[in-house]
Amino acid sequence: MTDLDACHTRALAHSARIVRPPGLGGSGRLFTAEDCEGHRWMFHAAP
Repeated sequence: MTDLDACHTRALAHSARIVRPPGLGGSGRLFTAEDCEGHRWMFHAAP
């Protein structure tokens, strides 16, 4: 999925815990989510 905001919305809809909300990182936009088993996932969109 290339649209970071849509990915964030989908993560919320599936009860992911947002560890780091969408924002600017060193090389683009990113956010970090945690699933129900405690695994952390980082999503990144290059500028």
